[in-house]
Amino acid sequence: MRSVIKTEFRSFEQPRQKNVILRAIQKFWEFSNFYGEYNSLDPSQRRKFVLDKNNEASHR
Repeated sequence: MRSVIKTEFRSFEQPRQKNVILRAIQKFWEFSNFYGEYNSLDPSQRRKFVLDKNNEASHR
């Protein structure tokens, strides 16, 4: 009986864990792209870049 409960619990948890991992990877990828673009800009243009990205995110 114990193994049945454990198996059912694992089958419930694995897709959820997979989604959490995929979401974390997606967020890391988005941050990496943002930071790469930010870092490549001249320091005088960085503030405008951040403000523009915030405006884009608020309109989604």
